[in-house]
Amino acid sequence: MTIPSRSFSGLLAVITDAGGGLTGFRRYIEAARAAALAEPDNAAAWMLLVLIAERFTRERFEEPITVEDSREAFERLRHISGTLDDQFDGGDLGRQLSGLNLAAAILAEMGR
Repeated sequence: MTIPSRSFSGLLAVITDAGGGLTGFRRYIEAARAAALAEPDNAAAWMLLVLIAERFTRERFEEPITVEDSREAFERLRHISGTLDDQFDGGDLGRQLSGLNLAAAILAEMGR
């Protein structure tokens, strides 16, 4: 699998290519982990995306998953990935930190 270089949004294709269900989210998690290893300067962002996707798959592991559940989780990742793409563009550390904080806040909200 080719990992798009710092294209947080680009990796979402892994989910859609696998049909948008739990299998796609699991493949996304594997690919995002690989991206974290391949891009150490972006590892924090990739791992926050991993944690968000893992939270969804863990919550849905023992119960049926609906199309709406998958769509909502995908849209959450799409929003965060797009924000990270924007914030990491240009290399401004303040903007990058802002993007990481947004992703972390969304993750924290998911745990409520």
